[in-house]
Amino acid sequence: MPQSIADEALLLIRGRRQQREAKDPKESAPLIDTVMAAKMLRLCGIGATDPVILCAYGDTNKFVPARARGQKNYDWAAVTAAAKNGERPWATVEAKLNCDTKNLGFISCPGGTRVKCKPGRDDIQEITEGQVLFFEVDKGLSREEQIAAPAKAGLPEPTFMHDTGGRSVWSYFVLDTTYPVDDVMHGRRALSKAIEDAHPGVKTDHSLWSPHQPARLVGGIHPKTGKRGALINVTGKRYRLDEILNRCPDLDESPKVKSSESIWRQPSPGDEVIEGMYPTPAELSVAIPLTLAIAKANVERITNGQQSGEGTGRPLRAYYLSRCLQAGYAQLQELGYDIDGTPEELFDTFCINSKNLGLEGLDDCRDRHYAEASDIGTGDKSKPVLLQDIRHWAEKNNHWRWSFSKSKQFKGFGANPSQCKGSTRSKTRKTPSTISFRLKVLDRYIGWFGLKVRNTLHRTVILRDIRKRLDLKEHLKDPELQSKVLEAHDRLNGNTYKALNHQDRAAMPTPTVEWCIPQLIPAKDATLIVGAPKVGKTRAAIAVVKSLLLSTDCLGCKPCGQVPWVIFVSDDQSAGDTVDMMKAAAIYEHPKLLWSQRFRLTADQLDQLLRDVKTHPGAVIVIDSLRSISTSTGVDENSAQMATLVYDLKQTAIDAGGTLVLVHHGSKSGGTGKDASSGHNGITGATNGAISIHHLEDENGIPQKMSHYRRVVREMRSGPPFDIVALMESDGSLSKAATFEEWSLKKLEQNKQAERQSKLQEPPKSVAAMLITMAELFDNKEEPHALLELMKAAKLCRPKVQVKNDCNNRETADYNNCMIWVTKLGDEGFITAHRDDSGTSGAQRRRLLELTQDGRNYIRGLNGAF
Repeated sequence: MPQSIADEALLLIRGRRQQREAKDPKESAPLIDTVMAAKMLRLCGIGATDPVILCAYGDTNKFVPARARGQKNYDWAAVTAAAKNGERPWATVEAKLNCDTKNLGFISCPGGTRVKCKPGRDDIQEITEGQVLFFEVDKGLSREEQIAAPAKAGLPEPTFMHDTGGRSVWSYFVLDTTYPVDDVMHGRRALSKAIEDAHPGVKTDHSLWSPHQPARLVGGIHPKTGKRGALINVTGKRYRLDEILNRCPDLDESPKVKSSESIWRQPSPGDEVIEGMYPTPAELSVAIPLTLAIAKANVERITNGQQSGEGTGRPLRAYYLSRCLQAGYAQLQELGYDIDGTPEELFDTFCINSKNLGLEGLDDCRDRHYAEASDIGTGDKSKPVLLQDIRHWAEKNNHWRWSFSKSKQFKGFGANPSQCKGSTRSKTRKTPSTISFRLKVLDRYIGWFGLKVRNTLHRTVILRDIRKRLDLKEHLKDPELQSKVLEAHDRLNGNTYKALNHQDRAAMPTPTVEWCIPQLIPAKDATLIVGAPKVGKTRAAIAVVKSLLLSTDCLGCKPCGQVPWVIFVSDDQSAGDTVDMMKAAAIYEHPKLLWSQRFRLTADQLDQLLRDVKTHPGAVIVIDSLRSISTSTGVDENSAQMATLVYDLKQTAIDAGGTLVLVHHGSKSGGTGKDASSGHNGITGATNGAISIHHLEDENGIPQKMSHYRRVVREMRSGPPFDIVALMESDGSLSKAATFEEWSLKKLEQNKQAERQSKLQEPPKSVAAMLITMAELFDNKEEPHALLELMKAAKLCRPKVQVKNDCNNRETADYNNCMIWVTKLGDEGFITAHRDDSGTSGAQRRRLLELTQDGRNYIRGLNGAF
């Protein structure tokens, strides 16, 4: 016999109670605690997206990542790119932990695994710098004595200690920045000597002096004890190298260094020697001081000397100075310049100012610590850098006797050779030079002098005069003249073709992008923030400033490193509005914020800005806006002069070590990213790229100006592009809400859902009766019912109907109508259906229906008494 609703419900409940979930077996402990390992790397200055070589070591070393097959050197650029996804290959490392390589480790210095090159091999020194000093006591001290060892030796507090799970405890001292690999090795040796001097008879592990030696990484299991290592006594402190060395005894020995293959340092990417951008030996009126060829830090050491206990040991410092002085002297000789001073004189000056290094006299200093000529090594500077320094020195001191008299065909600006002072040519010769040569002279003049004039109008007047004197007025119009200036800017910034073969690429240092806010604002470059009027460009600029000063999130990105100085120019806003926005962002009182209400692109104001940037190295300049600060220049926004103006502004900031963020008005024709910028396309070309701000639009394409959400598109050369929707917070922040694609799909789905639900607001009478019944069952917390049972309760069919075939025509029509609406309401999540597990006749085909909470709310919203 057919069962009643109560019987069916009882069977359903009983069946559900019989269902049980099996418990998952307990997982075994992993070989690597990746959280602890990542924490130790972070303490060592290696962030989640920074490159690092992990390893499993023991009888041999297995590195992850390994060198690519067939390569003799690490492709560090590829290692760096692979690390950007923030996922360490822990599984690969774990797979290599076996009986031969039981220990988990990492290479503590970047670049690769090689410090010295092997003779006869086509390879390079991979490790050139480092940031981590540490020591490990081999034996002789208990665990407690090892923990107390740094304090007993008079060393500062370690950044952290690594309890390996065995007998040893490693003490780590992380430096404030990276230092040359020789200094890192010297620092590690000095730490060992300090510990060994304070603990007679105790020896530290001297193999750890070498930066290529694997260091044990926390999170692994000690192969002898089976215990997992742990971080202890974590202070997080970082030190300058001299702060560590001041606490260590001197290492009174000169290192054994092989002479380098070249006296020149490898130039940085983009650095090259450009003829005409520096004075030739014949154009200098005086000899070049030798100190110009060495680093400023070494010049200061020579002038001030070094007393016992200050920084790197004095004997070692004297030896290094003798090498760099001889290398600098050889560099200037190779370039053909006259030299003021000798390496011996400056070495003696350092020794005298250092109280003869504690020796009897200068002869002893020279005999013990002056490097042999065959050991002079590489100088402090690359050839492009030294020539650039010579140019700056010659210009600053008026020693450059520059003239156009470089050719047998041309003397001076005019066609008459008698105008050139000292000309030995016949004064009756009046044949003009070729146009090609005169254009080269103009290019050389623009590159040498024209870019020094930062006032665009002033420079244009000067270049027009030069153009006239070179008889190029008819051939070179103003737009072409500005194009020449843009070409000079490109040459100055290294935007020139230069093919690099595999040897050049292997020898060059790995180029990396420096960031103020990673993946958002590149450092030492220019970034545009563009958008239509009142879209929120200034608020976006304030959000960037807040992120820099308070280290807060901006568009899903967060600044790294120390808080920089920020110079904010709000020329396009009233002072009152700007103050309100800065106070809302909690930056108005910040000590590292410099605010100027007004600014104009004139030479004197640029000089003031330049002085502020030099006074505050690494400052980020945020200017609102390009249109307002350039009003006094008279330059049309759509002309090439505007692009040169942006180049000038950018170069002023970068030359002083700063970063430029420039707010600019958007194009009326729309567009996103760079295409959103108004004016000449050279404006975006002069910068790294653009971040464009846009109002969101409704389904009819009308901007939603009252919304706090904005579309933000990033299109730049450095870092990944993005197209997101951001929320402009009341506290001045700009937070990422979703990608624009996700937002659009969500809005589209919401619109479709709203359209569907609007069609569900007037159900037929039969469906309405069924819904009332379902609402009553929901309110009474009763079990779900089959559709026919619901129809019986709603009096839509006779009580004796047991299956659909028992229905008459009206009941069948109501049944079909209700079934259609059950499907519709189920798609919206208003009704849920359950399988009938009662085991009764027809149960396999029967579905039990009930309302969801959203469905109950839907019924309440219908017209009528529900």
